[in-house]
Amino acid sequence: ECRRCLEHFSVPLQLEIEEEFRPSVDILSGASLAVLERRAETAIDEHHSLDLTEVVRQSIFLSLPMYPVCRDSCAGLCDQCGQNLNQASEHQHEAAGDPRLAALRELL
Repeated sequence: ECRRCLEHFSVPLQLEIEEEFRPSVDILSGASLAVLERRAETAIDEHHSLDLTEVVRQSIFLSLPMYPVCRDSCAGLCDQCGQNLNQASEHQHEAAGDPRLAALRELL
């Protein structure tokens, strides 16, 4: 989602994952091994299979841009009415002006 206009857009990502996976059971005896609680997502289960879901999810979030914009020239939203300024070429509002200067405006 663009931070300026709130439109959804695609961002190409390139992931490089480097993790160390450890077995949760001893391969020879089948006895359970202690898995550190903080690294449970990198444990190989008792069926000798890997669940890469959490590792890939974290890598994706770390590779996303911190300030995503759909394009460099994105105009964003109107601060008065919220209209997308990329779609409205001639978008304008009447100048509200400072009410303390209303008497001077009447003189003009």
